[in-house]
Amino acid sequence: MNTNSVLTLTLVIATFSGLLLRRVGVSPVLAYLISGLVGEMLGLNYNSQEFQFISFLAVNLLSFEMGISVNLVDLKSLFKKAVFIVIFEFLVVFSIVSLLSLVLRLSFIQTLLLTVVGFNTSTSIAFKLSEGKLDKNDFKLILSVSSLEDTLAFIALGIITTHDFNIFNIIITSLSSLALGYMISKILINPTLEYSKSEESVILSSVASIFLFNLLSNVLNLPSTLANFLLGIGASTASVNPEKIISYMKPLVDFTLIFFFFIAGSYLKLSGFIVYYVLISLVLVLTKFIAFSTAYWFSGVDFLRAYRTGLYMTSLSEFGIVISLTALQLGLPVAIVYNVSTVLVATSSTIASFVTSRAQSVIKVISKIYQKGKLDNIDNLIKKLGHITFRYPEIVTTLLKFSITSIVLSFS
Repeated sequence: MNTNSVLTLTLVIATFSGLLLRRVGVSPVLAYLISGLVGEMLGLNYNSQEFQFISFLAVNLLSFEMGISVNLVDLKSLFKKAVFIVIFEFLVVFSIVSLLSLVLRLSFIQTLLLTVVGFNTSTSIAFKLSEGKLDKNDFKLILSVSSLEDTLAFIALGIITTHDFNIFNIIITSLSSLALGYMISKILINPTLEYSKSEESVILSSVASIFLFNLLSNVLNLPSTLANFLLGIGASTASVNPEKIISYMKPLVDFTLIFFFFIAGSYLKLSGFIVYYVLISLVLVLTKFIAFSTAYWFSGVDFLRAYRTGLYMTSLSEFGIVISLTALQLGLPVAIVYNVSTVLVATSSTIASFVTSRAQSVIKVISKIYQKGKLDNIDNLIKKLGHITFRYPEIVTTLLKFSITSIVLSFS
């Protein structure tokens, strides 16, 4: 078959299998990965300029969309609590992954990458699952925590994709990029949004901004993905209606990502090890749930409220595939992390859909554990300590310094 016939067949397979998975509450990303693998078996050339361009566009559009979805107003009001939760999550996930690495004999870069993959929540799925089902404050918190997780994930991607990493250079150029992103959004995106009623004009101005910012990122020596994430944050700050930009951009982002996951699927290696990947995925999902829920509980809320909210954070992000695939394409020996990340997306989205649709039943089980463990006294004490901790910033600062020191010592 020629290229057009193979691509057509791949798209048809992806369409029907994606619809089928959506009906059973599983992320269609798995269908796209498998379809990409089928396309490669049939001779589809994913190294062509067309596929590489779409892949580049997909990653940078995703970066821009995730940046513009960061709500700085909510993040500012919940910053201390969100930072505490993210640091706690990272330390717990890093500890568990480090134990796994001893068994699996993972290198340091594999351990670090798997930690990033295992603690980054899928913001879009968390939003869809929790919208209208959680208290307003809990809903804002999970979006704020997800935004910070995305930021750390982009920093990790930036470290992977840059050849001359310098933390001070990253900080300086990041601040410059935020300012430039704000200005470009004011000059290009905002006027289009204000004076044009056409969705196409808004999409075109946003894409033009992304390509313009990609040129600037080369000048600033900043990874294009991180640059466009910062552009998105700048656009969110400059725009009076960032939600409209997201709604206009989303179909294009989703469409290009399908082709990106086709390419990702070509790297899949089906083997008997998939059972181990599923087991690792289950461990990571459970660790993420316990880490987030416990951190939220320690911040001063009720035990049951914290663990109920944690159910909506169990779907781990497809961005883990982007990070691990980028590392793999750059020649880093992280094939096992990539394989785990692909299985993890499917496993975690399935678990998240199942437990959130049966949240009341799951909470009843957790409530029985709470009663049998006689945690009510501990719960009251933690709530008091949590309120004191987040009332005095110096305590949070001390905890932050301790956590950073712990991470540095662990890395050493």
